Amino acid sequence: MSQQQTPAVAPSARTGWLPAPVGELMPLVTGLGAGLALCTACELGLPDAVEEEPTRVQDIAERAGADPDLVGRLLRALAAFGVFSPAGTDRFTHSRLSSILRTDALEGGGVFLQTVRDEWMGGSWTGLTEAVRTGSPALPARHGKSLFEYFATDAPREGETFNEAMTLMVGSMNEVLAEHIDVGGATRYVDVGGGQGTMLRAVLRRNPELRGVLFDLEQALTEVHEELRTGDLSGRCEIVPGDGLRSVPDDADIYQMRTVLHMWDDETCVRLLRNCARAAKPGARIIVIDQLVDPERPDPMSTLMDLQMFLIAGGRERSEQEFASLFERAGLEFTRVVRTPVLLHLIEAIVPA
Repeated sequence: MSQQQTPAVAPSARTGWLPAPVGELMPLVTGLGAGLALCTACELGLPDAVEEEPTRVQDIAERAGADPDLVGRLLRALAAFGVFSPAGTDRFTHSRLSSILRTDALEGGGVFLQTVRDEWMGGSWTGLTEAVRTGSPALPARHGKSLFEYFATDAPREGETFNEAMTLMVGSMNEVLAEHIDVGGATRYVDVGGGQGTMLRAVLRRNPELRGVLFDLEQALTEVHEELRTGDLSGRCEIVPGDGLRSVPDDADIYQMRTVLHMWDDETCVRLLRNCARAAKPGARIIVIDQLVDPERPDPMSTLMDLQMFLIAGGRERSEQEFASLFERAGLEFTRVVRTPVLLHLIEAIVPA
């Protein structure tokens, strides 16, 4: 073999000790193990067992009711990913990442991780191969019902955890998103599929001239934010139960859908958008808040979320061009994308006059 044909063997941060390009696959191969190690640590309660000061592995293991040797090895493995920090040979302390996994952490990292640990999520990913072969989403095939039907009838605790996790994760972006929404003289603003109403709350707080309608399935409106139900914003907020695939409230200036369309296939999205177009005033705006996929520059978050949405509900993340196509099929005119500094962006259309 010539010198030019000899594979590179120098270790690096990406390849470790394996020669390239095999070594470059290792982060993908080990990623599953790292994720499961993180889930195991939370199931054992290790984030709560580690104190603010360096804590002995023996003490951590006793609090968790687990084997000290393996607890130490588990913590060491997670520390390699920045979760927990070693403090000597037999002690660990919290890192920035492990601290948000404590049950009292405001960031709610443990709640989000619980959703990942729940059977409906893990079971869906194990069905990826069959889903790719058949073109059928894994969760409905596995349980014989849609995600939200499954939560309602089979797994109410998991449904509550999912709602809490989405409120924490997506809700953390509300203020930034609201800053980028130009209500442009609108007086009536409908949040379609708004759930607890945290997005509508942020919009109404920034725009005192606006009146809002929180619209969702009846079962999704059981924990509406207190400020919208009885608080300072209740006088400007109407809470309306209903199914957007049948109809939406009439005569609004803006219809907003945050992380709604990515749950559905194209046909269902077009149906929902058409209902908005029929109900809206001429010239009204449709604001879709979702991730954007860049087909030429794929990134891990949007592309993996794209697969996850298909697995659990038959949905997908979309590109700007794909959103424009949905709008056109629904009789709307695509106008612009407003990019934000967070994960989600605003994709806008208008109802033709």
